[in-house]
Amino acid sequence: MIRAVLIDDEYLALDLLEILLGEIGGVDVVGKFLNAAEALHRVPELNVDLVFLDIEMPGMNGIAAAKKIRLFEPELKIVFVSAYQQYALDAFDVEALDYLLKPLSKDRVTTSLQRYKKQRMKDELAAAVAHTERAEAPGEADRLKLRVLGSLELFDKEERLLSWRTKKAKELFVYLWQAGGAPVHRFRILEDLWPDTEANRAQTLLHTSMYYLRSMLRKQGFPDAISFTDERYAMRTEFVTSDAEQLRAYMQAFEPGLVGRLLELYRGDYLEEEDYGWAAAIRSELRQDYLRLIEQAAAKSGGAEREAIWRKLIRLEPYSEDYYEKLLTDMAQSGNAAHLRSVYGEIAERFAELGVMPSQRILSLMKDGL
Repeated sequence: MIRAVLIDDEYLALDLLEILLGEIGGVDVVGKFLNAAEALHRVPELNVDLVFLDIEMPGMNGIAAAKKIRLFEPELKIVFVSAYQQYALDAFDVEALDYLLKPLSKDRVTTSLQRYKKQRMKDELAAAVAHTERAEAPGEADRLKLRVLGSLELFDKEERLLSWRTKKAKELFVYLWQAGGAPVHRFRILEDLWPDTEANRAQTLLHTSMYYLRSMLRKQGFPDAISFTDERYAMRTEFVTSDAEQLRAYMQAFEPGLVGRLLELYRGDYLEEEDYGWAAAIRSELRQDYLRLIEQAAAKSGGAEREAIWRKLIRLEPYSEDYYEKLLTDMAQSGNAAHLRSVYGEIAERFAELGVMPSQRILSLMKDGL
């Protein structure tokens, strides 16, 4: 069944087209609208396959409406309906599927529907081929690489850094990725990404950002990465590999030999450089789990590895004197006075940067070690 929306500023034209579609069969008219502005707000919610769009309408004409539809539904098929031939070139500039002249005939509308079905078969075949090619390709080599620990960066299959059309397109990508493939209601997205923006404006920004994101993923070979069903967006995540996922895997399967990799991977907190309020809970949880694990690992480590752990903890928790004390205690016990003085100098410099004086405990450790 083809899910269709009809847009025309004349009641009679809408009713006549709906009757024709009913007689032809195979079409479910899921929405009828007298103005394009209202239709633009509703189309993303209706899971539409095909739009019949009048061209001459007050306010926003059909050509302008089609361009806006392309922003958030670039693959949606559009059939223009008009009493005038003169708009045909403009219509096909926005990749119209067909151009129908009024008065409409049953045969001509049937031809449009057949054209839609043929195009859908081609699209489905192309998608199936692309899916098969991705499934057969080497998994790791065929995936995008995402960094979210510290800075947020996305790299293509050739390890080239990808750029973003807008900051919100970047945020939307990592937001949907964080959902792990689960559908997210569009109202939730609006609330999290545009909390202080007027509703209609926020909806437009979501559609625009979604268009930019889908376009980028399509260029990277993932045309069907994002779906929209029942007012919810979902993004497949198997085409992305991330440092956060790798870190979690190492943490879950922890063994002493992984300490070096854990220290190297954690370049910073989760999305540390981005002001994303919706990421705060995961940032805090991952950070605490990581701190707890490497502190436990320190108890089973020694030498340079143990020192590296204390240094990592000091960098992450610069105001926690406990880690400074543990580092100094280890240095004092090593009997290497020169190294102890060097470490103390580093610590004194760090405390100066923080604007605080070393505690008596730290000063005492230094004295005892010399």
